[in-house]
Amino acid sequence: MYSITATNLAASTHTSFNIHIEESEPDYNWLAYGPPRTIKPRFKGFHEYYDLGDEIGRGTQGITYHAVDRGSGQSYACKYMRGTGIRREWIDNEINIMDGLGHRNITRLVEWFGEPSGVRVVMEMYGKFKVN
Repeated sequence: MYSITATNLAASTHTSFNIHIEESEPDYNWLAYGPPRTIKPRFKGFHEYYDLGDEIGRGTQGITYHAVDRGSGQSYACKYMRGTGIRREWIDNEINIMDGLGHRNITRLVEWFGEPSGVRVVMEMYGKFKVN
């Protein structure tokens, strides 16, 4: 546990935080990145597996919705990205990057569905919709 205080003539502020240290570099690499994996796309059936809920957010690449797995009831985030041609290449690049990440502090890709006009990317859910 570390604490820090910053003070000037106008005010003072204080915060504390914990630092977690991994025991060895090989253990860190395994725990942080895990074994290599590749999520294969499904090309139909998104609505057979998931129900879409409220919009969570939107950005330049797409709109993210709350999605619920019909089989397990687990909550996920589903980002719908529209695009063909060069834009589809950008979308595929984003999916490839997400597929290669596996750290406990980064939202992980669960699966993705290819559609003629874009893709639906299912990711772990954090925040107000998270179900434990």
